Amino acid sequence: MGNIPLHPMLVHVPMALVALLPPAIAVALMLHWQGTLPRRGWWGITAGFALLAASSLVALKTGQNEEDRVEQVVAESAIETHEERAELFAWLAAAAFVLSMLPPLAAAPMLRGALGAGALVVSLGLAGLGILVGHSGGSLVYEHGAAAAYAPAGAGGSPSAALDDRGRSHGGDDDRD
Repeated sequence: MGNIPLHPMLVHVPMALVALLPPAIAVALMLHWQGTLPRRGWWGITAGFALLAASSLVALKTGQNEEDRVEQVVAESAIETHEERAELFAWLAAAAFVLSMLPPLAAAPMLRGALGAGALVVSLGLAGLGILVGHSGGSLVYEHGAAAAYAPAGAGGSPSAALDDRGRSHGGDDDRD
């Protein structure tokens, strides 16, 4: 795939999963409260948390692999902010996976429902943290010019080199305001 780094391609997996888990848990809880969710139905939620934890750890590892190259064009403090948020997200996703195993193991339906509600709260917290991780990653690319670390030699430096002082792209025939 040439000069395209692996990290930005992989980070979309945990971000998609963290967005999909809260509604999936809400549906599972509604079915549980209606009495139509079989006890083994909770394992689907656990599988979602397993995928979230695994993909978060892979995204974290690929980000660490790219760090040295990006540090050549971006201040280390900006990278550290993103990395610290991503580490917290990955470890909390792993902890949430472990906790998500409790509802299907609970014998009492009332306890399964309470633990499922806890999983919903945890997933919403992870979604909020995921927004912060994504924002700091986007900031690295769009505000700090991290993509310049992967620009071909002689491509004109930073990504902002192609913008005029009003933030508009150069090169087009359209000069409308």
